[in-house]
Amino acid sequence: MNIHLFPIASIALAGLIFGSFLNVCIYRLPRNISLWHPRRSFCPTCTQKIAWWQNIPLLSYILLRGRCGNCNVPVSRRYPLVESLTPILAICLYWRFGLQPETVFYTILFWILLVISFIDAEFQRIPNLLLMILLGAGSLFNIVWPIFAYETLVTGLLYGFTLLWVIRALGNVLTGVESMGWGDVKLYAVLGFYLGWQGLTATLFFASLLAVIYYYGRLFLQGKTARRIPFAPFLSFGAFIVVLGGDVLWEVYIEALKH
Repeated sequence: MNIHLFPIASIALAGLIFGSFLNVCIYRLPRNISLWHPRRSFCPTCTQKIAWWQNIPLLSYILLRGRCGNCNVPVSRRYPLVESLTPILAICLYWRFGLQPETVFYTILFWILLVISFIDAEFQRIPNLLLMILLGAGSLFNIVWPIFAYETLVTGLLYGFTLLWVIRALGNVLTGVESMGWGDVKLYAVLGFYLGWQGLTATLFFASLLAVIYYYGRLFLQGKTARRIPFAPFLSFGAFIVVLGGDVLWEVYIEALKH
Protein backbone atom coordinates (compact mmCIF):
# COMPACT_ATOMS: atom_id res chain seq x y z
CA MET A 1 0.00 0.00 0.00
CA ASN A 2 1.17 3.52 -0.76
CA ILE A 3 2.69 4.97 2.43
CA HIS A 4 0.58 8.10 2.03
CA LEU A 5 -2.64 6.08 1.78
CA PHE A 6 -1.92 3.91 4.83
CA PRO A 7 -2.95 6.52 7.45
CA ILE A 8 -6.14 7.29 5.53
CA ALA A 9 -7.02 3.59 5.21
CA SER A 10 -6.32 3.07 8.92
CA ILE A 11 -8.44 6.09 9.89
CA ALA A 12 -11.25 4.92 7.62
CA LEU A 13 -11.25 1.43 9.16
CA ALA A 14 -11.20 2.83 12.70
CA GLY A 15 -13.99 5.21 11.75
CA LEU A 16 -16.19 2.40 10.46
CA ILE A 17 -15.68 0.42 13.67
CA PHE A 18 -16.38 3.40 15.91
CA GLY A 19 -19.33 4.37 13.71
CA SER A 20 -21.02 1.11 14.62
CA PHE A 21 -20.54 1.92 18.32
CA LEU A 22 -21.83 5.48 17.83
CA ASN A 23 -25.03 3.99 16.38
CA VAL A 24 -25.42 1.98 19.57
CA CYS A 25 -25.02 5.18 21.60
CA ILE A 26 -27.56 7.06 19.45
CA TYR A 27 -30.17 4.35 19.94
CA ARG A 28 -29.59 3.39 23.56
CA LEU A 29 -28.70 6.60 25.42
CA PRO A 30 -32.00 8.49 24.94
CA ARG A 31 -33.92 5.30 25.74
CA ASN A 32 -31.95 4.73 28.97
CA ILE A 33 -30.65 1.36 27.77
CA SER A 34 -27.22 0.30 29.00
CA LEU A 35 -24.43 0.52 26.43
CA TRP A 36 -22.94 -2.72 27.78
CA HIS A 37 -26.00 -4.89 28.50
CA PRO A 38 -27.06 -6.54 26.33
CA ARG A 39 -23.54 -6.70 24.96
CA ARG A 40 -24.61 -7.68 21.47
CA SER A 41 -26.69 -5.43 19.23
CA PHE A 42 -30.33 -6.33 18.65
CA CYS A 43 -33.05 -5.47 16.17
CA PRO A 44 -35.31 -2.68 17.54
CA THR A 45 -38.33 -4.36 15.90
CA CYS A 46 -38.04 -8.08 16.68
CA THR A 47 -35.45 -7.65 19.51
CA GLN A 48 -33.47 -10.63 18.19
CA LYS A 49 -29.72 -10.45 18.68
CA ILE A 50 -27.81 -9.60 15.54
CA ALA A 51 -25.21 -12.11 14.36
CA TRP A 52 -21.67 -10.83 13.89
CA TRP A 53 -21.85 -11.17 10.12
CA GLN A 54 -25.04 -9.07 10.12
CA ASN A 55 -23.27 -6.31 12.04
CA ILE A 56 -20.31 -5.48 9.78
CA PRO A 57 -20.34 -1.69 9.26
CA LEU A 58 -21.88 -0.69 5.90
CA LEU A 59 -21.20 -4.09 4.30
CA SER A 60 -23.95 -5.91 6.20
CA TYR A 61 -26.46 -3.17 5.38
CA ILE A 62 -25.66 -3.55 1.68
CA LEU A 63 -25.70 -7.37 1.70
CA LEU A 64 -28.98 -7.49 3.64
CA ARG A 65 -30.44 -4.78 1.37
CA GLY A 66 -31.20 -2.55 4.31
CA ARG A 67 -33.37 -5.08 6.13
CA CYS A 68 -33.13 -7.06 9.35
CA GLY A 69 -31.79 -10.55 8.73
CA ASN A 70 -34.33 -12.01 11.18
CA CYS A 71 -37.66 -10.21 10.66
CA ASN A 72 -36.96 -8.60 7.27
CA VAL A 73 -38.16 -5.19 8.50
CA PRO A 74 -36.33 -2.22 6.88
CA VAL A 75 -33.41 -0.91 8.93
CA SER A 76 -33.21 2.83 9.54
CA ARG A 77 -30.98 4.66 7.07
CA ARG A 78 -29.39 6.34 10.03
CA TYR A 79 -27.17 3.30 10.55
CA PRO A 80 -25.27 3.43 7.25
CA LEU A 81 -25.30 7.24 7.38
CA VAL A 82 -23.56 7.36 10.77
CA GLU A 83 -21.15 4.60 9.75
CA SER A 84 -20.25 6.63 6.67
CA LEU A 85 -19.97 10.01 8.38
CA THR A 86 -17.73 8.75 11.20
CA PRO A 87 -14.69 7.92 8.99
CA ILE A 88 -15.40 10.89 6.70
CA LEU A 89 -15.15 13.31 9.64
CA ALA A 90 -11.88 11.75 10.81
CA ILE A 91 -10.37 11.77 7.32
CA CYS A 92 -11.29 15.44 6.82
CA LEU A 93 -9.62 16.32 10.12
CA TYR A 94 -6.53 14.32 9.16
CA TRP A 95 -6.45 16.24 5.87
CA ARG A 96 -6.66 19.51 7.84
CA PHE A 97 -4.12 18.79 10.60
CA GLY A 98 -2.13 15.73 9.53
CA LEU A 99 -0.74 13.32 12.13
CA GLN A 100 -0.98 15.85 14.96
CA PRO A 101 -2.67 15.84 18.38
CA GLU A 102 -5.25 18.30 17.01
CA THR A 103 -6.57 15.54 14.75
CA VAL A 104 -7.37 13.30 17.72
CA PHE A 105 -8.63 16.24 19.78
CA TYR A 106 -11.18 17.33 17.18
CA THR A 107 -12.06 13.79 16.10
CA ILE A 108 -13.23 13.06 19.64
CA LEU A 109 -15.25 16.28 19.56
CA PHE A 110 -17.01 15.63 16.27
CA TRP A 111 -17.70 11.96 16.85
CA ILE A 112 -19.51 12.84 20.06
CA LEU A 113 -21.23 15.75 18.31
CA LEU A 114 -22.45 13.26 15.72
CA VAL A 115 -24.19 11.29 18.47
CA ILE A 116 -25.60 14.48 20.00
CA SER A 117 -26.89 15.71 16.64
CA PHE A 118 -28.83 12.55 15.81
CA ILE A 119 -30.29 12.30 19.31
CA ASP A 120 -31.35 15.95 19.22
CA ALA A 121 -32.83 15.54 15.74
CA GLU A 122 -35.04 12.66 16.94
CA PHE A 123 -35.80 13.56 20.55
CA GLN A 124 -35.02 17.29 20.70
CA ARG A 125 -32.87 16.90 23.76
CA ILE A 126 -29.15 16.63 24.48
CA PRO A 127 -27.95 14.14 27.12
CA ASN A 128 -25.94 15.86 29.86
CA LEU A 129 -23.74 12.77 30.02
CA LEU A 130 -22.35 13.46 26.54
CA LEU A 131 -21.64 17.11 27.39
CA MET A 132 -19.78 16.00 30.54
CA ILE A 133 -17.79 13.47 28.49
CA LEU A 134 -16.85 16.22 26.04
CA LEU A 135 -15.63 18.49 28.84
CA GLY A 136 -13.78 15.67 30.59
CA ALA A 137 -12.16 14.32 27.43
CA GLY A 138 -11.14 17.79 26.29
CA SER A 139 -9.63 18.65 29.67
CA LEU A 140 -7.75 15.36 29.97
CA PHE A 141 -6.48 15.54 26.41
CA ASN A 142 -5.23 19.09 26.89
CA ILE A 143 -3.31 17.98 29.98
CA VAL A 144 -1.56 15.19 28.08
CA TRP A 145 -0.99 17.29 24.94
CA PRO A 146 -1.30 20.99 25.79
CA ILE A 147 -2.85 22.37 22.60
CA PHE A 148 -4.51 25.48 24.00
CA ALA A 149 -3.95 27.68 27.03
CA TYR A 150 -6.56 26.96 29.68
CA GLU A 151 -7.37 30.66 29.88
CA THR A 152 -8.56 30.41 26.27
CA LEU A 153 -10.63 27.30 26.97
CA VAL A 154 -12.32 28.70 30.08
CA THR A 155 -12.97 32.05 28.40
CA GLY A 156 -14.62 30.27 25.48
CA LEU A 157 -16.75 28.19 27.85
CA LEU A 158 -18.02 31.25 29.75
CA TYR A 159 -18.50 33.28 26.58
CA GLY A 160 -20.51 30.52 24.93
CA PHE A 161 -22.82 30.04 27.89
CA THR A 162 -23.38 33.76 28.40
CA LEU A 163 -23.99 34.59 24.74
CA LEU A 164 -26.55 31.88 24.07
CA TRP A 165 -28.21 32.41 27.46
CA VAL A 166 -28.79 36.07 26.52
CA ILE A 167 -30.08 35.08 23.06
CA ARG A 168 -32.38 32.49 24.61
CA ALA A 169 -33.71 34.98 27.17
CA LEU A 170 -34.38 37.63 24.50
CA GLY A 171 -36.06 35.05 22.27
CA ASN A 172 -38.33 33.95 25.10
CA VAL A 173 -39.38 37.54 25.79
CA LEU A 174 -39.97 38.42 22.14
CA THR A 175 -41.86 35.25 21.17
CA GLY A 176 -43.58 34.46 24.45
CA VAL A 177 -42.51 30.81 24.18
CA GLU A 178 -39.34 28.88 24.87
CA SER A 179 -37.23 29.82 21.86
CA MET A 180 -34.29 27.55 22.60
CA GLY A 181 -33.63 24.60 24.87
CA TRP A 182 -31.13 24.62 27.71
CA GLY A 183 -29.31 21.78 25.98
CA ASP A 184 -28.36 24.12 23.12
CA VAL A 185 -27.02 26.67 25.60
CA LYS A 186 -24.89 24.07 27.37
CA LEU A 187 -23.69 22.58 24.09
CA TYR A 188 -22.65 26.01 22.83
CA ALA A 189 -20.70 26.57 26.04
CA VAL A 190 -18.89 23.26 25.61
CA LEU A 191 -18.07 24.16 22.01
CA GLY A 192 -16.50 27.34 23.38
CA PHE A 193 -14.19 25.15 25.42
CA TYR A 194 -12.95 23.52 22.22
CA LEU A 195 -13.04 26.48 19.83
CA GLY A 196 -12.42 29.59 21.91
CA TRP A 197 -14.63 32.66 21.72
CA GLN A 198 -13.48 33.65 18.22
CA GLY A 199 -14.29 30.27 16.73
CA LEU A 200 -17.53 30.21 18.68
CA THR A 201 -18.77 33.44 17.14
CA ALA A 202 -18.12 32.12 13.64
CA THR A 203 -19.79 28.82 14.59
CA LEU A 204 -22.99 30.59 15.58
CA PHE A 205 -22.98 32.53 12.32
CA PHE A 206 -22.62 29.41 10.17
CA ALA A 207 -25.08 27.43 12.30
CA SER A 208 -27.72 30.15 12.06
CA LEU A 209 -27.21 30.48 8.31
CA LEU A 210 -27.59 26.72 7.82
CA ALA A 211 -30.69 26.63 10.04
CA VAL A 212 -32.34 29.42 8.03
CA ILE A 213 -31.52 27.66 4.74
CA TYR A 214 -32.96 24.41 6.12
CA TYR A 215 -36.09 26.11 7.43
CA TYR A 216 -36.99 27.93 4.23
CA GLY A 217 -35.81 25.05 2.04
CA ARG A 218 -38.17 22.68 3.82
CA LEU A 219 -40.93 25.28 3.72
CA PHE A 220 -40.46 25.68 -0.04
CA LEU A 221 -40.27 21.96 -0.81
CA GLN A 222 -42.89 20.64 1.61
CA GLY A 223 -45.01 23.70 2.27
CA LYS A 224 -44.50 23.30 6.01
CA THR A 225 -41.83 22.96 8.65
CA ALA A 226 -41.56 21.83 12.25
CA ARG A 227 -42.47 24.33 14.97
CA ARG A 228 -39.12 23.72 16.63
CA ILE A 229 -35.92 22.92 14.82
CA PRO A 230 -33.22 20.95 16.69
CA PHE A 231 -30.24 23.29 16.75
CA ALA A 232 -27.50 20.85 17.79
CA PRO A 233 -26.96 19.50 14.23
CA PHE A 234 -26.49 23.03 12.92
CA LEU A 235 -24.14 24.01 15.75
CA SER A 236 -22.12 20.86 15.08
CA PHE A 237 -21.96 21.52 11.34
CA GLY A 238 -21.03 25.15 11.97
CA ALA A 239 -18.23 24.09 14.30
CA PHE A 240 -16.97 21.63 11.69
CA ILE A 241 -16.84 24.37 9.06
CA VAL A 242 -14.84 26.58 11.44
CA VAL A 243 -12.35 23.85 12.33
CA LEU A 244 -11.78 22.99 8.68
CA GLY A 245 -10.93 26.59 7.90
CA GLY A 246 -14.17 28.48 8.17
CA ASP A 247 -12.39 31.12 10.23
CA VAL A 248 -10.99 32.39 6.93
CA LEU A 249 -14.51 32.72 5.51
CA TRP A 250 -15.55 34.49 8.69
CA GLU A 251 -12.72 37.00 8.37
CA VAL A 252 -13.66 37.63 4.74
CA TYR A 253 -17.24 38.26 5.84
CA ILE A 254 -16.15 40.68 8.58
CA GLU A 255 -13.92 42.56 6.13
CA ALA A 256 -16.80 42.79 3.65
CA LEU A 257 -18.98 44.41 6.32
CA LYS A 258 -16.38 47.12 6.81
CA HIS A 259 -16.65 48.28 3.20
